[in-house]
Amino acid sequence: MDKAQKNALVETLSVEFKTVQSAVVTQNLGMPVAEVTQLRRDIRLNKGRFKVVKNTLARRAIKGTPMEAIGDVLVGPTGISYSSEDPVAHIKAVVKAAKADGAKMKIVGGVFEGKLLSLAEVETLSKMPPKEELIAKMLGSINAPATNLACALKDAGSKLVRAVEAVRKAKEAAGA
Repeated sequence: MDKAQKNALVETLSVEFKTVQSAVVTQNLGMPVAEVTQLRRDIRLNKGRFKVVKNTLARRAIKGTPMEAIGDVLVGPTGISYSSEDPVAHIKAVVKAAKADGAKMKIVGGVFEGKLLSLAEVETLSKMPPKEELIAKMLGSINAPATNLACALKDAGSKLVRAVEAVRKAKEAAGA
């Protein structure tokens, strides 16, 4: 790869990295091409991307981006999984692959909204529910007070109607 190609790659990656919400850095130690290809597919299905880039080029590309915090973990044969859309889904795919492959792939760190993450924090993120489920729970929490108020008002109205009906029946029985 000549200098112009390297500069173009760094510029392309830098543009992509500016919008990244989360990333995971892995060390790929002898992963067969078929497994890397499958990993790329899984990550792509989860709205992420996976790149294997020389560390020196990656360090140049992350300068001035939210991914700048991972500069210290770019050591050895590394791969970077990242996403600008769903910050958790691609992490789940990487953690799953790392557990399945054993010693072939090792997670060395990550970044979430500009903050450096340890392996434990990456694994914790991978256990979060999907984005859609979190949104549904939040909307349910927001909607709950209104639903409870509507039920209370409906119950109060029906209790009033039953009480008036009971009084009417009692007057009819007393007058008859």
